[in-house]
Amino acid sequence: MDGQTDNSDDFDVEEALGWAEFCGWSALVMTPIIWWLQGPSVSTDQYVVRCSLIVISCVVAVGLRIRNVMKRKKAS
Repeated sequence: MDGQTDNSDDFDVEEALGWAEFCGWSALVMTPIIWWLQGPSVSTDQYVVRCSLIVISCVVAVGLRIRNVMKRKKAS
């Protein structure tokens, strides 16, 4: 490599956070479709897990969106 560093394997936190936000919004959009396909919850545990996934997806998506907006305002 003649003393040159290869930066192609570097981990980019900003890119990972962008993908995490995308996953959060995707989960929120797909949840009603999945619930319709699977039918109603048959146990309390299933209901709790479903609701927990919704809450976690919502917190991640909205939290990262707010972070990005605040970061953009700070940069300008």
